[in-house]
Parts: sequence; C-alpha cells; structure tokens
Amino acid sequence: MIGKRVDALLAEKKQLEKRLDEAMKGGGAQGGDLLSGAEEVGGAKVLAKSVKVPTMKELQGLGDVVREGLGSGAAALLGELEEGKAGLVIVVTDDVRARGITAGGLVKSLAASTGIKGGGKDHMAQAGVPAEQGAQVLEAARVAIGAALAGAK
Repeated sequence: MIGKRVDALLAEKKQLEKRLDEAMKGGGAQGGDLLSGAEEVGGAKVLAKSVKVPTMKELQGLGDVVREGLGSGAAALLGELEEGKAGLVIVVTDDVRARGITAGGLVKSLAASTGIKGGGKDHMAQAGVPAEQGAQVLEAARVAIGAALAGAK
C-alpha cells in the first residue's frame, strides 16, 4: 500500500518536472521564454507575466523557477487556471528580501488596492484573483514591485 503511494507520488513529480521543463523551453501553453520581458528597476529585475497552468501548485512551481532564473528581482505570475479561475504568485529573490521587500508584503499592498485576498512567506506569496480582474491585478503587481524596488536601498 505504501509502495503504491510512493510510486504514484514519484510519477506525479516526474510529470510536474516535465511540464516545468517544457514551460522553460517555451513549449506547451507558455509560448516563449518565461523570463523574457523583465525590466530593470533599482538594480533588480521586475517581471509580470500571465501564464496558463492547470493548478496553483504548478503556478507555484513556475514561481520557484522564475525566482531562481531572475538572479536579482521580483516577479508576479498570473496563472490562468482551469475552470476559468485565476491566481497570482509573487516571488522575491534573497537579495531583494534583504533590502526589506517581501512577497507577503507585496501581496498585502495589492490586497489593499485591488481587493484580492492572499498571503504567504517572504520569498513567495499567492492570492486568488477574479478571472475578469486578472490583467488589472497583474499590472498593479508590476507597478507595486517596481515602486518597492525603486524605493529600497
């Protein structure tokens, strides 16, 4: 019984790794390099991108990949999820966190201005987003990240 569960978990892990690999290569539904379009503000990169993923778990996985790929910066990923839902993940690199900018703090500031609800840790936070507000929330996240980086030392 335990062996079957372990096998199932390993198969799921392999499938998720394959999807992340395809996304980073520009395959699947991502349509291009996930890190393209990043701009520099205050010596760090800012990225705001919409991606198609089936679940929040996969959006979080992409968030980890983006955080590692940025080098220095912060990113907001709006996930267009299954069943017409949307979610937002914000990630922040370690050096930016050392400057006092956290993913959880960015989500809280967005909640105040957009009405979304969410939270998380210093390196990654998430929020549910009404699908019809996705583009507006993503732009607000880009602006909030840029403003935080421009003001941080």
